[in-house]
Formats: sequence, C-alpha cells, structure tokens
Amino acid sequence: MAKSLVERYREHAARSGERMTPQKLAILEFLDGNRDHPTVQEIFAFVKSRLGQTARVTVYRFLRELIRNGMVRALCVDPDRMRFDADTTPHHHAVCRVCGRIVDIPADVITCHTGKVLDNFASTEHMEVVLWGICKLCAKKRK
Repeated sequence: MAKSLVERYREHAARSGERMTPQKLAILEFLDGNRDHPTVQEIFAFVKSRLGQTARVTVYRFLRELIRNGMVRALCVDPDRMRFDADTTPHHHAVCRVCGRIVDIPADVITCHTGKVLDNFASTEHMEVVLWGICKLCAKKRK
C-alpha cells in the first residue's frame, strides 16, 4: 500500500531536518487523498478554519516546498487560479469548461508516442495531457 502524503513528508522532514508544524500537518492532511485539485485559497481556508489565525504566506511557502520535493503537482489548468494535486503518480486530467471541475484520467487510458512529437528532446521525464470539454453534470443542465 502506498504511503500517505503525511507519512512521506514525515520521512522527508526526518532526513532534511525540517520541522512538522501544525500548519504543515493541516495542509498535508487536507491534500492527502483530496481528488478535487484544490486552489491555494481553499487550502488556506481549511487551515484557517482548523487552526485559527494563519498567514497565507505560510501556505504558499509550504506548497512551493512540496512541489520542489515532488510530493505535490501544481496544475496550471485554471486561468484564474493554480490548483494542486497530491497524486504524483502518472496520470492526466480532464477539465470542464463550464464548472471548472477537474477529473483524473489514468495514464494508460491515453497513450502518446512522444518520440515522434519531441524530436528536439534527448529524453522526456513527464507527460501530462489535459482534455478540455463539458462534464456530464453541466451537459445535463444545458439540455
């Protein structure tokens, strides 16, 4: 069974000498298993509701740390806000143009021959496909 985000960060913190603060723990618990790809505003609201007064910059700094350490992915699929994904396994996303909902798509559902597309690259490290469309809920409302 895969380790939780909290467990992975605890191991990282032990190796690097980082402290586990209540704010960090709250952020990790909110992101762990969260399939909604939350914005920094949503993460901040959760931490503030749980701990009271919290600086927004604390949330931003810790998210940057998680991204640098490969524990969280930043998704640039929302023109108004960055979103965050604690699932760092290979997968793709589908985004609803009406409601903004983001859905994970397993990596094996979409295949691509990057060698043909990326002749100018010696190697590729990551591939992410973003599909844009209208989700079933929004399509029903339009009928």
